[in-house]
This record gives sequence, C-alpha cells and structure tokens, in this order.
Amino acid sequence: MSESIRNLLQGVPDKRTVQVLERALDAARADSVALSASLVTVKADLTALRTAITGLTAKLDLDAGVTDENYASALDPAALTTTDPAATTLLR
Repeated sequence: MSESIRNLLQGVPDKRTVQVLERALDAARADSVALSASLVTVKADLTALRTAITGLTAKLDLDAGVTDENYASALDPAALTTTDPAATTLLR
C-alpha cells in the first residue's frame, strides 16, 4: 500500500478521503472490466487459431500425396485450458 493511502487511512476517514477512495475503486473496477473484455477477445483469437491449425493438420493427414507423417499428433496444440475471463469476480 502506498504511503499516501496509508496516510489517508489513519483514523476514521473524512468525507473527502472516502470520495477519493471511491473514485479509485471505481477506476479499478473499470480497468477490471476492460481487462476482462480484452481477455475474452484474446481467448476467441486463440480458439480460432487452434481451430485453423487442427483443420490444416487434419487435411494434411488425409492427403495421400503427403508423406506418411501424422501431422495432427505432431503439431496440434493442446486444448485450451483457460476459464472464462468474464466469470471472474475481481473487484465486482
């Protein structure tokens, strides 16, 4: 905790201190919502890339003209293990 916040919290906070802290908390909440939205977008992008890679390796495996390599087992990315960022309860 920064020194200025520690100083603000000495004793019972006055009305101005409460307003400052409420504004800071509101800003932190807004940042949390924006970050959550960004993470949802990143997860969608990763899902699309994973789908494209697995589709490509499946086509390569089915193509008789391609060498006897199992591209899917060698190149497919692991399943996504992320949770839904929108479901987080941080600062709500």
